[in-house]
Amino acid sequence: MELKKILERKHEVDNFKGNYIYFLLKDNQVVYVGQTKKGVKRIFEHCSDKVFDSYTMIECSVSKLNETEAYYITKFNPKYNKLLPNNDTFLSINQIKRNYNISKPAIKKIIKTYNLEKYMADIYKKQEFEKAMNRASNCNLI
Repeated sequence: MELKKILERKHEVDNFKGNYIYFLLKDNQVVYVGQTKKGVKRIFEHCSDKVFDSYTMIECSVSKLNETEAYYITKFNPKYNKLLPNNDTFLSINQIKRNYNISKPAIKKIIKTYNLEKYMADIYKKQEFEKAMNRASNCNLI
């Protein structure tokens, strides 16, 4: 969904219940992307630690919450999102280190050697990193 479509929905939010991806907005910019199984109640929990002037939500199946949230975080790079949820598409350097038991210098070497695209602050596509890691292993780079 494009930002224009998200912004068109921002005034339609009423009393949602169910599973949603939500967008906190400030001056028509996405400042935070989150997920909720509690409906609109989750939005108000952010009032004490995030500055936003509106919000909107899109319905999402429980099985797709993490993947969808990660997608929108990488798409909009909101200022309040610092971490990605566990998902099958994107990995942070810390997730790579933890999941593959590989040092940060080795990770950085793979990223540089294979010119991997960064999607936001130290976030890479899992599939691309795994291919590069396999090539690096075969070439004894790591």
